[in-house]
Amino acid sequence: MHTKIIITAATLFLFSSAFASKSEENKLYKKIYNIYKTQNIKNLNKKSNYFYKKYPKSRYIPDIKVYNIDLEKDYKTSLENYKKIIKNYRYYKKKGKVYLKICNILYLKAKWKELYKYSNKGIKFARTDFEKNSFSRYKIISLMKIEKFEKAKNHAEKSLYQNHSYSIMSKNLLLLSYLNRKDTGYSREYIYKLREMLIGFQNSEITPANLLLLGDFYEKKKIYNKSYTAYTDLIIRYPKSPESLYAKKAIKRIQPHNPKKEEYIPGKKILTNTSVLDINPEIDLSEKNKSTVTYAVLIGPLNSRLRAQKLKRIISQTGVVKIVYVKNRYNLYTGFKYSSDSILKYKIRLAEEYGLNGRIVRIHNFDKKKYIYGE
Repeated sequence: MHTKIIITAATLFLFSSAFASKSEENKLYKKIYNIYKTQNIKNLNKKSNYFYKKYPKSRYIPDIKVYNIDLEKDYKTSLENYKKIIKNYRYYKKKGKVYLKICNILYLKAKWKELYKYSNKGIKFARTDFEKNSFSRYKIISLMKIEKFEKAKNHAEKSLYQNHSYSIMSKNLLLLSYLNRKDTGYSREYIYKLREMLIGFQNSEITPANLLLLGDFYEKKKIYNKSYTAYTDLIIRYPKSPESLYAKKAIKRIQPHNPKKEEYIPGKKILTNTSVLDINPEIDLSEKNKSTVTYAVLIGPLNSRLRAQKLKRIISQTGVVKIVYVKNRYNLYTGFKYSSDSILKYKIRLAEEYGLNGRIVRIHNFDKKKYIYGE
């Protein structure tokens, strides 16, 4: 009986000691967290090192290390240390948050290939809708930046149907409209999507960007009154937005055309008069030279946009070059002459000087639409 009492007393002593130790550990962790909130990096480092020595196997260690990394001023050091957290703490429950911190840095530093890699991995560890949506958005943006437009479009569409949050839907639609512009240029589908967003997502987070894109569309189409009104509306309604700065610069560009305010939401007339595929050459035609027929040399189709851009750089000294993305392929239109003799000479020049055997096409302008015919 006496022995049992001693064992019970010893057990209670050990339990109470462990409990007291755990309580001290929790208190010290909370103290470190409060220091982190004050952003006192020196004090945080000191208390953290003390914690590591006293509780080397504590479950709080990865959290405390993340707090220290958060306050690191050098982004390269932060990035490497966040990656170490992922590698060294395999079962860390907040790994999704660390992946998101990595993605935030990669986005700000325009490291698009890495951003795709880490957003793709991070989404598997996402624990909240916010994390899932953030990874998804980073994935779409990174795919756009590395010019995997078809993949970006597929992922944006998938994300659109999976998420019915007003904010996320609007952002995905904005990304899709940008991808459509890459696909078909300043086309009917592009302006239709801008119109959809303007009407369906009034006064949302994307409205300033939407108004800027709409003003840009009208400016490219030389519809200066509507362009001016869209830009002006953006500046008045969202004066502190980054987009308003771009709108102010744009207004200065179109000011020589003496624009006046008029209704700018795209109506039936704008939609009907906009081409299904925009291949308008990036040059201003004077009234004297403006013709219903323009001749160009078509080079393609090419599988890679990088290859298309490389060719564009090579031959751009010979004249205007326009890249058009159609059905997963890239076409280069170049030359843009007003007579068949001129374009034939240009085609021969491309063959002799650059070894490029292009096809002559005719671009017919009719009722503000463009039709392409082969040789």
